[in-house]
Amino acid sequence: MTLPTYCLTFAELRKVYSGPVVQTQDLTVFNITKEAVVARQAQIMPQAMPVMGVPSIKPTHGVRPADPTWWAESLLPVDDVLALP
Repeated sequence: MTLPTYCLTFAELRKVYSGPVVQTQDLTVFNITKEAVVARQAQIMPQAMPVMGVPSIKPTHGVRPADPTWWAESLLPVDDVLALP
């Protein structure tokens, strides 16, 4: 992401949000086969310029949606792990 792109992006963001922000671009790719797992850095094009416009939704900062019901059924027990020396 170029410096002008950062400036445009953060200028728009700061119109509706004043909290902490981190912008990253993760280039790690994992190729998984039966023989091996290989981690590498992707060769990509830089991020496109943001498209500025009027927001179509009103931000709901600080309002957390309800937890999905399937989370309760998918919890992993950690008691055994916590008991390890």
